[in-house]
Amino acid sequence: MSSSVTAPKAVRPAAPEAPPFAFRRVRDYSECISDGFQFIRLHWRGLYRPLLFVCVPLKVVAAVLLGAFFRSMAPGTGPGARNFLSMFLGYALMVTAYFLASVLVCEYMRTVMTGDGTRPGLPQLWREVRRQLPAYFAIGLVTTLIAGTSFFLFIIPCFFMLVVFQFSYPLRAFERASVGDCIGRAFSLVWGRWWATAALFFTLVVLSIILNTAVDVPAMLLSGFGSLSGADWMNDPEGASARYGLFFSLVTLISSVTYLLLMPFLQVPMGLHMLSVLEKKESPGLLSDVQRFSLGADH
Repeated sequence: MSSSVTAPKAVRPAAPEAPPFAFRRVRDYSECISDGFQFIRLHWRGLYRPLLFVCVPLKVVAAVLLGAFFRSMAPGTGPGARNFLSMFLGYALMVTAYFLASVLVCEYMRTVMTGDGTRPGLPQLWREVRRQLPAYFAIGLVTTLIAGTSFFLFIIPCFFMLVVFQFSYPLRAFERASVGDCIGRAFSLVWGRWWATAALFFTLVVLSIILNTAVDVPAMLLSGFGSLSGADWMNDPEGASARYGLFFSLVTLISSVTYLLLMPFLQVPMGLHMLSVLEKKESPGLLSDVQRFSLGADH
């Protein structure tokens, strides 16, 4: 009998388990940030692998399309319909990448929470994300319409709802709430805790802007000097516009990818804050006991 027949089949090792992480417990302002950063440190490979393989390619294509649009902005000429289509597709891909990144981070947290710390692989995570995309898209569409309408009508209520809707995606991820419940329960949970939620949200946003600026400004200066040095818009408009398009593509790509990589530092603490509010406001001590029942089934 050949050795190929008698040799035992190699068993694929299970996904490694992360150290235990307490999702459902009451946290204050600083604990949401520190525990969120700790979760990212423990799961940075699993968090950033889907962002790099799913979202970054969309950012690259979007940067190329936007660069092509601004390349057409040579003196004495105007962009045609085809160039405007390129601009529209570029921005649409940018928004799609951010949307997918938010969903991926939320679903990764849910999978870890319901899997006793097991780190999900990219195929497993992407299968679940594809199943949930219609619900997340509906939540994002409705919340964007509400916030956008309030901005044009009242402006100030837009900031209120912008904070409230930070709970909508985590509610879908952790509880598989319906689209309506994700919006309605977000209001009920944030009510009475809006200032604490806003303080956490805007602190994380400001930190992200500072970190992104620290990367963007040197990158803009370096790419600008390299791309626009010697550009002569009067004697060589085609060459100058080509360099400008390249410069805009590089700056857009660097800035958007930086924001993308900083997204877990916003989503994870906000998700932990939502779980903390649930534990404190609705069922103190009970949610931890029934976690395996309430999160096991998809609705």
